[in-house]
Amino acid sequence: MIEIGGVGTFFEGSQNTVYLSVYSPAIRAVWDKPDYPDYNPHLTVYDGPSRVFAESLRSVLIARNPRLSFHAEGLEPMQIGNGYLPLRESYDPAELGAFLTRPPTMAEIDAADDAIRLSWIAELADHLTARPCGV
Repeated sequence: MIEIGGVGTFFEGSQNTVYLSVYSPAIRAVWDKPDYPDYNPHLTVYDGPSRVFAESLRSVLIARNPRLSFHAEGLEPMQIGNGYLPLRESYDPAELGAFLTRPPTMAEIDAADDAIRLSWIAELADHLTARPCGV
């Protein structure tokens, strides 16, 4: 079982990271990050230049307290290092149809201001808050 919930931040110097905490004995069993000795698995939601946006995002998420859980089997260590995966390449608005009233296109995401981005995130978080999956 993997459980996701609880909002955290890494606000040190110029780092502006907002994340959801992750708990799973299965992840603990394969955890091996020698550069980061503290066990702190998480799902990064934002890691960018704006502290103002990060604090606003944190507030939106704390107010909604999104939570989900799911079963995962056959976990294996993966070497990817830090950094983001190319999510833009795999983005499909249709996959968000169950979560957003009208999923944005990539062009709309690129053109959106912070208020619009936060409204999308709030709508997604409301969905996870309204239908918790066992956490």
